[in-house]
Amino acid sequence: MAIDLHVYSNGPPGTHQEPPDEDNMSDSSSELVEIDNAEFPSFFEERGDRLFHSHGRSPYPLPIDADEQHRLNRQHALLRGFLDNHYVGPVTEVLRPGARRHVIDLCTGTGRWVMDMAAIFPHVHFDGCDIDNVTFEMHDIADRFRHRNGTVDFVHARDISLCVRNYPALIREVARVLRPGGLFVSCEWDSYPCMIDGTGLGSRAPRTHHYFSLINSALHTLGVRSIAGNVPRFLEQSHVFTDIQCARFTVPVGPWQGGLERTGERLMTNVLVYAQSILPLLLEGEYVSRRDAVGLIEGIGDEIDNVPGIVLVYNTVHARRI
Repeated sequence: MAIDLHVYSNGPPGTHQEPPDEDNMSDSSSELVEIDNAEFPSFFEERGDRLFHSHGRSPYPLPIDADEQHRLNRQHALLRGFLDNHYVGPVTEVLRPGARRHVIDLCTGTGRWVMDMAAIFPHVHFDGCDIDNVTFEMHDIADRFRHRNGTVDFVHARDISLCVRNYPALIREVARVLRPGGLFVSCEWDSYPCMIDGTGLGSRAPRTHHYFSLINSALHTLGVRSIAGNVPRFLEQSHVFTDIQCARFTVPVGPWQGGLERTGERLMTNVLVYAQSILPLLLEGEYVSRRDAVGLIEGIGDEIDNVPGIVLVYNTVHARRI
């Protein structure tokens, strides 16, 4: 499949060009700005030896360098293998052929989910990344979406908690753009690993528990709180969603058996990369010294290798717009 990359932003005035519209009936409420190559550096900043988004109000604390890109792609492959699909919920029903279909992927990351989904559903227009039936946009998730009311069939929000301070407000905006019967899917990790047998992580893997406690304290200061267990309640309180379905998946971290060996290896690698990627936030906030952090991260690897039963819980929720 040919790649046709166009990058758009709601940013400062420049050369204006609307993205391709499949039926010449725009579903956009604002004009997009096509970003020239010379403008790209203004969207990023270097801190220490790592590259970060320069994204104004967004609390997102992780870099966007090669290690993080590999982590996100590894997570995509991990979840595809573990769930045996790219999605949960009645996606094939919502995206059935016969009408123009439109999907938004929030915080699309490397765009792997969007690209794979666009190959499966070639009749659907995706807003997220860079192939023929996809538009890649730079957008602050706290801002109003550019789409008009009731023009979107499916909004996908996977692992977006680090970008969102006000999730109920986000749900209101999702509800605004969804058509009646449209689908919202949320997928979020718990904020701490845990033990599959229910024993306390702090007693079984104290360095892992301590490091994640530091992470969550730092995120709390940014206004980012764990939302994984609260999404169903937020949807109910909005009074505009129905058929709210929830599931919790226990995903192994580290050495495992029963056909999940590769999943455990991938998630172990991702936990360690995440621990390194979040380190600048901890150092800037003086939550830990670099020396102590190095020891804690080494300890996480040691505990994952030697303490059986460490897992992360992956929470999925899907609901239909009334």
